[in-house]
Amino acid sequence: MIFKKIKNQDKSRDIYFCGMKCFSYGRKNKLCTQGSNNLISIAPNVSISGNICGNDNSVFIDKQCQRSFCTININGNHNRIFIKGNSYINNLEIKIGNHFSINNSIIEIGEGGWIGGLKCVVESDKSQLYIGGDFVISSDVFIRMGEYPHLIFDKITGKYLDTSTILTIGNHVWLGEKVTILKKAKIPDGCIVGTCSVVTRRFEEDNVLIAGNPAEIRKKNVFWERDLNSLDKDSKYYTSLKMYQNKVD
Repeated sequence: MIFKKIKNQDKSRDIYFCGMKCFSYGRKNKLCTQGSNNLISIAPNVSISGNICGNDNSVFIDKQCQRSFCTININGNHNRIFIKGNSYINNLEIKIGNHFSINNSIIEIGEGGWIGGLKCVVESDKSQLYIGGDFVISSDVFIRMGEYPHLIFDKITGKYLDTSTILTIGNHVWLGEKVTILKKAKIPDGCIVGTCSVVTRRFEEDNVLIAGNPAEIRKKNVFWERDLNSLDKDSKYYTSLKMYQNKVD
């Protein structure tokens, strides 16, 4: 097999792949593809590596994305990855398929987020993962969708259970360290997920603290901000914080 190295001096870094090629940009970047009609568009300040094996796959990382480090491996066809702009990604690993191909899956990550360390594994056809904007994902967070090639059935009815799935994480969500999120889960807007929690089901209520294994609602009506600079100084939250700090001092 011959890998052709493509030198691209343009900042856009839009590459349209046909056949087996290897896109190399800088000393640390190498994204190789095998197949046809694979479309790759990567922001110039994103370091990326991995392999794409299949046809008609798309990887889009917005040009407004801040300096980021990504590993992407795809084995399958018609899979889509969209990462919107103005996010900081310290470490993101996406794996669609393994030694078996996975097809027609979608991963979409919203804008204005921060990722310390996230691994997404998709092992079910037609899976969909949506992460809203303005999020914080701490280190060692794991999202898994599907179990293929392993097969799960209902013993009595014989019904196949590991079907395609939609996993949704809303806007302004904070995932603590070592959180695990499994297929068909839903985390609504404004929620916090505690460290080492395992989310296995759908939650419907915004602004709740979710924690435990399996995760449950531990507190309702919570509000969070990334840091003091993000807090509106005219808000009741800022006033409360200052009162607390003065009391501690």
